[in-house]
Amino acid sequence: LYSVVGSDYGIAVGENGTILTKNGYGQPWQLEPSPTTNTLYSVTGRDYGTAVGENGTILRKFGEQPWELVTYPACHFTFLPTISN
Repeated sequence: LYSVVGSDYGIAVGENGTILTKNGYGQPWQLEPSPTTNTLYSVTGRDYGTAVGENGTILRKFGEQPWELVTYPACHFTFLPTISN
């Protein structure tokens, strides 16, 4: 696991799109369905959360709805060479 938020009511993310949630003190961690197999590195929130991971993966969750993959416009970067004197 790469990121854990909360303890009694928590969420954790990790390799292969793993998402785990915990719904109270003494309750076991439960595996949630994930819309990605990319590794997830960080998570914020819980019922209204965001998770990010490799290859620009962004997931979001709204209340009781399942996690969903966020699509965004492709970004194009131009890298200029560094000139040293």
